[in-house]
Amino acid sequence: EKARWIGVFSGRAVNVPGATLTLEQVGLPDAMAWALFAPLVTRELGGDRDAVAARSEHAAKALDTIMARSWVIINHAPTVMSTALLAFHPVRVAGDALHLHPLLCIWLNTDFDGDQVAVSLPITEAAQREAGEKLSVAGHLARDPGLLTSLMPSLDMLWGLARLSLTPEGLAEVS
Repeated sequence: EKARWIGVFSGRAVNVPGATLTLEQVGLPDAMAWALFAPLVTRELGGDRDAVAARSEHAAKALDTIMARSWVIINHAPTVMSTALLAFHPVRVAGDALHLHPLLCIWLNTDFDGDQVAVSLPITEAAQREAGEKLSVAGHLARDPGLLTSLMPSLDMLWGLARLSLTPEGLAEVS
């Protein structure tokens, strides 16, 4: 399913595994990143809307710079857990799906079977600061260090790898 944009600073997308991401990063589909951050990139480029519309190399560098210092908030409804709102530094990824680190699925009560998550971009400096301080993984862990145990990988994965390694073909695949 294609990512959808609800407004200038929010959208929705199906989430897929993003195992190469850090716990502080989320992979935004390239088109979503441009849609969410276009007004900020335009402002950064002194109002050059044509460069943003053309997605010029100069605009792309500005986009990546802005994204690296920004936080976006991810939410998977229903919001029932204290960790249901998480802030991440976004990075652009190909395709239409949002990439999420697999260890954070339990915090968002989501998985990778077609679940959609909402993405919001806090636009004021105060909201950006608060998102990083309170809603990031580090912010949640600072408030509740007991959450750390929930970030440990499931032993099901280890059991699956161990079982796969019992055959020569499986061992070759694991290797």
